[in-house]
Amino acid sequence: MKKYVVDLTSEECDQLEKICSKGMHKSREIHRATILLKSDKGLVDEKIAEDTGCSRWTVERVRKRYCMEGLGSALSDKPRPGQPQKIDARFEAQVVSLVCSDPPEGYKRWTIELLKQESDKQCSKSLSKGSIQKILKRNKLKPWKKRCGVSRKLLRNILPG
Repeated sequence: MKKYVVDLTSEECDQLEKICSKGMHKSREIHRATILLKSDKGLVDEKIAEDTGCSRWTVERVRKRYCMEGLGSALSDKPRPGQPQKIDARFEAQVVSLVCSDPPEGYKRWTIELLKQESDKQCSKSLSKGSIQKILKRNKLKPWKKRCGVSRKLLRNILPG
């Protein structure tokens, strides 16, 4: 006998059938919705796993999460901690203001390497070239072009308050 039995309400069944019929959801959500619908019909885990192309353990985990935490938790992934952000808004604003200033004497334009060197001197943190590129891309800045600037509106969005 199964330890975690799925007993869906008619509203939950409708919601899951919509997820399965429309291709607008993540494939994991569609798989999990299919697993829950088949579990509600009383199919055996091995049969569900075979039909959905996943393992029996996945079927068990989805059923358990539905019974313990509800439908929303069973369908979606739990948030993962990940690495904390190294660049905050103030630091990003310092880099943006540096990009918008004139390049050092002897240079016509800013380069990534030059920005890295100057940001290491002026800012409290050391950045990699990739981090500087991400800041430039996020703020739609192209310092290698002749005219590079940032609007006051963009600066207000970066520096709150």
